[in-house]
Amino acid sequence: MISLRYHVVTLAAVFLALALGVLLGSGGVSDRLLSAVTARATTSAARCRR
Repeated sequence: MISLRYHVVTLAAVFLALALGVLLGSGGVSDRLLSAVTARATTSAARCRR
C-alpha cells in the first residue's frame, strides 16, 4: 500500500512541475516565440505585397 508520505511527496512534485511550466511558459520563452512569429508574419506579408 502507498504510504501517506509518498503520496504527499508525489503531489508536491506534480504541483511544483506544473508551477514551473506555467512560469516558464509565461516568461521569456513566450516573448521569444512571439517575436519569432511576428517576424515571420511581417516577412510573409511583405512577400504577398510584391
